[in-house]
Amino acid sequence: MAGNGTGAGDAPRDALMAAITGEPLPEEARADPAVLAEYRAAAADVAVLREQLALLGDALAPPAPAAPGPGPAPAPASPASGPAPASASPASGSAPVSASPASGPEPAPAPASPASGQAPASASPAPGPGLAPAPALPAPGSGPVPAPAPSRPPVRPLVRPPARRRVHPGVRALAVGTLAAAAACAVVLGLGRLAVRGGADTAAGGSADKAASAAKGTGPEHYLACARLVAEGTVAAVAPVPGTDRVRVTVRVTRSYRPERSGPEAEVVLGPDAEPRPRGGQHVLVGVPRRGAPLWAVGDAAVARERAWITRALPAARTLGCPDG
Repeated sequence: MAGNGTGAGDAPRDALMAAITGEPLPEEARADPAVLAEYRAAAADVAVLREQLALLGDALAPPAPAAPGPGPAPAPASPASGPAPASASPASGSAPVSASPASGPEPAPAPASPASGQAPASASPAPGPGLAPAPALPAPGSGPVPAPAPSRPPVRPLVRPPARRRVHPGVRALAVGTLAAAAACAVVLGLGRLAVRGGADTAAGGSADKAASAAKGTGPEHYLACARLVAEGTVAAVAPVPGTDRVRVTVRVTRSYRPERSGPEAEVVLGPDAEPRPRGGQHVLVGVPRRGAPLWAVGDAAVARERAWITRALPAARTLGCPDG
């Protein structure tokens, strides 16, 4: 068996032998899921086989002999027919013959007649102790009494339980693979549907937000419409504003968004909370609104991020007027 050092190929045979003999599997064999599954399947098959053999044996076994029932009473013995032996008298050549009844007391012998000189006929002697009585004969005209037929027990029909279908490992693997592929497709389709629905909801939400912002005059289009300056360039100089904690930043303009045309340089005043702190040579994008804090983006990544929404909102901003005049 598997616990006696046999190879991995002997595991199904060992599981079958253990199921047939009723022996439990060793611990090392129980640790193997494949061997344990083979053992359980073999045990189930052996149980079904035993049940079928028991039903087959019951159907083929001869019926047990039944006890004979009460039959008819035997007819009484009739008297034996035929001449009975007689004893001859020595005095005469003949003597009266007396018939011997089959049963009853023996008649007494007749006394000798003195006139005739003949001896009385003697009756046949009764059976002695060593002789068996004559067997009883059936009544005339009656045939042999038939023996009662033995009763047969009812035959139980052979019930065949539904056969267990044994699935080939290749078919099982193909079914599992198909189910896994179907589940993966369902997951992918579900995620795609969620993504499309989420994108549609986001787009709808963004459109609603833009519509609400446009109605209130707070969207990116209105920011550009009301901005005094929105430009991209390089920091040329940084100087403090006298009497304050602010600084004046001079930007050499490379691209102007608002207004469409501007001078070669633009100035913006930043507060102490502007981050990162301005210094010469920085690539920046600045925005100066009519009211509120200025826009300050430093570095290529930050400038590209701000440039994206500005270029999208700029065409609509050219058609809008600033609500603040």
